[in-house]
Amino acid sequence: MDASYLVDSIAEIQRVIGVAVPLLIAIALLVFIWGLVVFIAQSDNEQARTAGKQKMIWGIIALFVIVSVWGLVNLLQQLTGVDEGTVSAPQSTGF
Repeated sequence: MDASYLVDSIAEIQRVIGVAVPLLIAIALLVFIWGLVVFIAQSDNEQARTAGKQKMIWGIIALFVIVSVWGLVNLLQQLTGVDEGTVSAPQSTGF
C-alpha cells in the first residue's frame, strides 16, 4: 500500500466532511423551521402543535450536536496545531 493512497484517502474524507457538515446544519435548521411553521399554522389542533414541537426540539438537538462536534474538532485542531488541509505524506525514515 502506497502512502500517497492513504494521504489521498484522508484528504477525500476531509473534503466530504467539509461539504457534509454545512449540509447537515441546513437540514437541521429546515427541520426546526418546518416544526415552527406547523406549530404556528396548526395552532388550533393540539396534535399538530405537539408534532410541531417535536420537530422543533429535534431540530434544536441536531443543531446542538452538529455544532458541538464541529466545535470540538476545531478546538482539537487548534490545541494540537493541526490545520485543516495539511495532510501530507509521511517522511521517509531511510529503512
